[in-house]
Amino acid sequence: MALVIIIAIIVLIVMKHKGVFRKTAVCRHCGKVLKGTEQVVMGAGASQYILCRDCAAKISPVIFDEASADWSYEDYADYLVWEEETKEERAQFHETDSYGFETKLAVDADHGLFSLMTEGNRQVFRFADLTDYTINFKEEVVDDGLLESKVLGKEYISVDLVRPKVYLERVLNAAAGYSTTPKGRINRKYEYDLTDAFEHIIKVFDVCFLSNSSAGRMRTARASTARRSTTFRRPWPSSCSTA
Repeated sequence: MALVIIIAIIVLIVMKHKGVFRKTAVCRHCGKVLKGTEQVVMGAGASQYILCRDCAAKISPVIFDEASADWSYEDYADYLVWEEETKEERAQFHETDSYGFETKLAVDADHGLFSLMTEGNRQVFRFADLTDYTINFKEEVVDDGLLESKVLGKEYISVDLVRPKVYLERVLNAAAGYSTTPKGRINRKYEYDLTDAFEHIIKVFDVCFLSNSSAGRMRTARASTARRSTTFRRPWPSSCSTA
């Protein structure tokens, strides 16, 4: 008897999670009348609204989790406008530089575009819409040795965009590691050189941001070491071009 009750409770929880008990609603965008299982709840709190599955599918899978949690309906509508307005511009995208494993970051230095691709889904963005970003290595484990230490962690990127209105943080390399001579063991600070490939994509992204974004042009050419754990030895690119 107890087992039957437990199974019944589990079934009810699953049904509730899938929206079986939701009341009939109307898609905020297209006006379609929806049954419980057809509803996609967007936003939170007072700005929460409902879309049908077709309208929700218009959002790129690359940004859907953040969009469904944070967007108001106005943000969603503006995203659709942005998609249409910039379609031809973003269709020009061709990769000039790239880096990443879990998530692939690609840059089109010729057209001022960049993309993030996860699980086969790619979303192209414009540097002109970028307000801030970070590309960095996060230390997670330090294996101290007598003459050499191993610093392990993740290489990641975060981007803050005004259109579409979204903040994304993605892991580029979940298994990054650097060797270094132990320095300052008391305060756990280490100095090491990033790999050539990771350092290169950082430089290219920096220059494209400064060249194409109004936020980048307003920003002074501040020292990038404020965001990273190393001092670069090679010269910076002179323009947003890899040629």
